[in-house]
This record gives sequence, structure tokens and C-alpha cells, in this order.
Amino acid sequence: MHSILYLSQGPEGTGGHRHERVFCETLAGEWNHCRDCFTEKRFTRVYKGIFGWIRLGFAAFSAAKNAECIVTTARLAWPVWFRIRLSRSRMIVILHNYDPKDGKPGLYHFLLRKFVKTAAAYPDRMRIVCVSKYWQNVFEKIADKPFKPVVFPNLFVTEKYLFYRNIVKKNPRLIHLGMWSEKLDIKACYLLVNALTERGYVPYFSTPDSGVKCDFPLSYFATHEAYLKQMALSNCTIVANSVNEGWNRVVHESFLVGTQVLAMGGAGMEELVKTANGCWCHSVDEILNAVEHIQTREINAAALEIYNLRTAEKWSQPIVQWLKS
Repeated sequence: MHSILYLSQGPEGTGGHRHERVFCETLAGEWNHCRDCFTEKRFTRVYKGIFGWIRLGFAAFSAAKNAECIVTTARLAWPVWFRIRLSRSRMIVILHNYDPKDGKPGLYHFLLRKFVKTAAAYPDRMRIVCVSKYWQNVFEKIADKPFKPVVFPNLFVTEKYLFYRNIVKKNPRLIHLGMWSEKLDIKACYLLVNALTERGYVPYFSTPDSGVKCDFPLSYFATHEAYLKQMALSNCTIVANSVNEGWNRVVHESFLVGTQVLAMGGAGMEELVKTANGCWCHSVDEILNAVEHIQTREINAAALEIYNLRTAEKWSQPIVQWLKS
């Protein structure tokens, strides 16, 4: 049996962590014929400042051993690479996004660009996996040489969401403003909440964290099922991002439960919204003008079937074949 080690950092339960877990389970299933046959090591502690990052780097370096294949994330890529230079291991780095305006230190983005170039120079030892064609093109350009990252998108059990689409009746005044997050454009959120309230709508943000506080209407959902039901009831979902994120799970889930989306931001989310025939907007005014007519715009549910979990094996084949070579 082949040994697979998955190393990552951050709180568990995030969209990125779920995506990485599905990738590792699929890889193990295809390579080992056993979806649970991999080892996960996740550093959940919050590391801040240069000394925190150094400690995290040493922890990742120490953990990256005794595996034929190591799957890891951007923050741990360099220490893992330094470690496997002493062995015959190969590594797969999952990159969700790249945005110099997202508030991370400039050194982080510099090291990420350098790592992408390094990965392109060692195709027999490393592969980069990203979540969409948009990000595949971005990292290909950063590499500045013949180099093709592998796309393994966020995948969903579509049938689970059809239940919510079919059992609820829309509340035409209820509007979901997405999951509360620092990625949101706060100024746009203020404008949207005020304007929508004045027009008689009831806007709300959602959160799975009961400890979250903000100045906007916020609904806490103790279960994923309660959150999905409320979103299915909503007239539409509006998301206004300030950063280029990888792939917005809330937007994808909104489409799956039958709730149309109006969005502005960019990157992977734009690709998703256009794929599903959502409403891509460039300003708050454009969103407000489109809200009144959003129910006349039909969701392209068929186009989202390529992101059904049952297609996972197909998406993983380029990586599996590389490992077998």
C-alpha cells in the first residue's frame, strides 16, 4: 500500500479544509483503493508574526517524512520541499487562490510566486493542484514556462441539495448576503443592507459560529441543514467580495438549493457565477437594479453537474497517472 501524508494548517471545518480532505480521500481511493488510507496532520494553532511562521515551518519540516506522497498547502510548501529533497518523496501542493491585496504579508506572496516557479522546474517531484480553470491560468502565468497545474474543483453531493430546492416556497423579501467573512467588501455591505432595507427587503448574513459579532443582520445556524433551508427560502443570495478567493462554497450551495446569485468580486467566483448563469455585477447599483428581476433568470443546474462528487475520480486522474509513472 502506498503511503500518503496530508499536512495543512488552520482551523478545521473551513471550505478549504473540506476541499483538501475530498482530494486526499479521492487520491487514496484511486491509488490505494481505500479512501481512508492516508494520514492527516493539521496544525490548528494560530501562528502570528515572523517567529510564529518560523515555528510553523519547523513543525512542517519535522512532520514531512516517511511518505511516498505528501499533500500540503501554500503555507507549508517550502519547508515540505526542503524536507523531501533529502528523500524520494513526491509532493502535491493545493493552492486555493493568489491575491496580493488580501492582507497577507508581502513576503507570503513573494514566496508563493517563487514556489510556483520552483514547482514548474521540478515536474517529476511536484505537482500543483488548484480549484478552477481561472486559477490554473493564473499559476501557469506566474510560472512563466510550460507548466500546467491540475484542476481539482470543490465537489458537492448534488442530490443532497435537491431536497431543499423542492420542499420550500420562496420568501420574495428575504435576501441572503452570504457567509459573514473578512473577505467581504464592508463598504459595499453597508450600502447593500441600507438600500435593500429601504426597499422593503429583509437582508441577513449567515454564520456557523455563535461567537461572531458584527454590525449587520446576522443569523446563526447551529446545523448545516438549517443554513441550507433558510438559503433555499431566500429570494436570492448576494455576495460582494473584496478579495479574489478560490471558489465560493456559499455561492455554489445557493445555486444547488435553487436560489439565484448576484455577485461581484472576481476570480473563481466569477467563473462559478457565469457557469451557473448567475448575475455577475460590477457595482452595488448594478446589483440593486438586478434584484427586482433576478427570479426571471434561470439557474443552469446542468452546468454544475461537472462539480458533482461522483466526478471526483475523473478530476484526480492526471495526479494518479503522475504518481504511477
